Amino acid sequence: MKESLGGFRLRLMIRPIQISDACLRPLDLLYKDYQGDQKLTITTYSSTGVAITTSGTNKGNWFVGDVATQVKNKNFTVDIKVAYDSSILTIFTYDEATPGLKAIVSAKVPDQKSAKVELQYLHPHAGICTSVGLTTNPVVNFSGVIGTSVLALGTDVSFDTESGNFKNS
Repeated sequence: MKESLGGFRLRLMIRPIQISDACLRPLDLLYKDYQGDQKLTITTYSSTGVAITTSGTNKGNWFVGDVATQVKNKNFTVDIKVAYDSSILTIFTYDEATPGLKAIVSAKVPDQKSAKVELQYLHPHAGICTSVGLTTNPVVNFSGVIGTSVLALGTDVSFDTESGNFKNS
């Protein structure tokens, strides 16, 4: 749907805002992407769908860097990032298993409690996201939103299986 406004064309969004995007903390809005340090990023792409990104940041007297690679094959994506602190973040994403459905498995080594499975479903007027930690006592998260470009209603609920308590966000 397009409307004209003073010679400009606006495209109205039909899909609702995801809860995780809509509930950013106020400080994130001000400082999230602000970078006061010098940063260098180099990315290269291959014809087979591999992207390798190397980035480094000058923080005072230290130069810290990381290496990330992304491999895409049809609807399957693998992201691997090695950070300056020797941690390795791995994310497997399978997009459009069925229309609107995305499955994500992620883990960070050596953090044993970071592994989780996430399912996201996006419909033109609804969005649902659920995630489960891959630990002995996982936290189960659910968020959902329904609406239009004018009005949206949603919720975000977490259940801690260790304590048996619900937490609303």
